[in-house]
Amino acid sequence: MKTESAEQGLQDMESESLRSIRVIASPAASSEFLPALPDASEYRKHAPATQPKRVFVPHAEPEHVFDIKYYTRDRRRTPPTTTELEVSLAEITIEGVPPTAGKWYEAGKLCHFTDNPGDGYQK
Repeated sequence: MKTESAEQGLQDMESESLRSIRVIASPAASSEFLPALPDASEYRKHAPATQPKRVFVPHAEPEHVFDIKYYTRDRRRTPPTTTELEVSLAEITIEGVPPTAGKWYEAGKLCHFTDNPGDGYQK
């Protein structure tokens, strides 16, 4: 009998000490506290594989179709190209005269930035 009451007393002491450890003394202890983390059902409504609508890919409207290839935007990997300007005889004869108003001034032959005239020894 005494052993049972002693065991019961030990169990009561353990439960009281554990209960005091579990007491939360913070704003989270109030009933108005809303948890910061959403539930699993609220976290991601639709998985990427189960979207509710089909994705619209514009294939019939060329103004909305974009070229997304990487090498077309990478300037270092583009093939070296030169743009030859057609020069008329009138422009050759008036080479040193500044351009007239309303025309673009072209400073010479356009070339790719990796092309160095004279292997880089000319300016």
